[in-house]
Amino acid sequence: MNRKILVMLVTIGIVVIAITLLSAIIAANNADKNCGSISDQSAKDDCYHSLAHETNDKNLCNNIFDSEKKEHCFGHIPE
Repeated sequence: MNRKILVMLVTIGIVVIAITLLSAIIAANNADKNCGSISDQSAKDDCYHSLAHETNDKNLCNNIFDSEKKEHCFGHIPE
């Protein structure tokens, strides 16, 4: 395979991965802000719990007020 084509394909792959990661980070940050705007505490806890599972981010479990939901959140998200 031509070296220029290989370099171009690798570069495109790196750009696609970078864009995908940035999109995931932006989506998680926006969702976190949306959970924070919920006034009902139970609904807010459910939002953070779901978001933590979707993003595999245990840090979001810290935002859960209900101790049982928080415990479940920490217990079911992989390291």
